[in-house]
Amino acid sequence: MTLLQRYAALSVAEQVLVAQAVLIDGFDAAEYLGNDIDRGSVLAKFAREFTAMPNEVRTPLLATMMRRLLNEHK
Repeated sequence: MTLLQRYAALSVAEQVLVAQAVLIDGFDAAEYLGNDIDRGSVLAKFAREFTAMPNEVRTPLLATMMRRLLNEHK
């Protein structure tokens, strides 16, 4: 499965959380998300994978995905 397919399998709340964390602070997002007691390792892994992308790809991709999620769940 691709990164985007695995990301889509997360809950909506988790998808938004990962997107926000990476958009706000891509360098430390994995560390912040890793502190989640229940799903920290999973969320941190997604953050690391997204931050490995070039910023020119990562930022518009996550912003678009987060906007789509929010529009679908109004």
